[in-house]
Amino acid sequence: MSRITVKPYKLGKIGGNQPRRASGVPPTRQFPVRPLSIRPVQEAMRELSEWPHPFPRPISVGALTTWEDKNGRIQEGTLPEYAIFWALEQVQAEFTFQSQQLGGAREQLGAVVDFVVYEPVPNLAIRVMGEYWHYQQGEGQIQSDYLQKVRLEAIGFLVIDIDGEDALRNPIYYVERAFEMIDLSHGMRERY
Repeated sequence: MSRITVKPYKLGKIGGNQPRRASGVPPTRQFPVRPLSIRPVQEAMRELSEWPHPFPRPISVGALTTWEDKNGRIQEGTLPEYAIFWALEQVQAEFTFQSQQLGGAREQLGAVVDFVVYEPVPNLAIRVMGEYWHYQQGEGQIQSDYLQKVRLEAIGFLVIDIDGEDALRNPIYYVERAFEMIDLSHGMRERY
């Protein structure tokens, strides 16, 4: 195990031949004798600014993420939705994003399906299940998501959920599992 030694920073006092304040009293605060190196700060900032995900950085990241699709159109959604969008483009799937089904968001059990895939798996509905919006909103939201899934399956969709954390970790892997009809999400399988 290596050992790190930290040397104390030398401090000096302003005084002697240093200029005096207007009041005639020399300043007494301490200051570094030699200038600080900004290299550690630059290295820390570079580490913080590095994109930690396996997909490219979008145009902007915030409550909603903005990105440009392969056709140059601006899209907006959550960061996990962007990750799956990117993965679907990488595997050259034919899909729509934010597709309204069963009356969309205006109907009680309507749905805005994150992704409806047409190729390579026809009628595949992929829902990105973010921790906050789908699991932390309580049992009512979980039941609503389950009923939505049942209704989508009743009209012919094959529904696969991908957890938001999984989407950020390895989006292509989870998209490929969805194409194999393998649902690896935690929320639905644990409860129903």
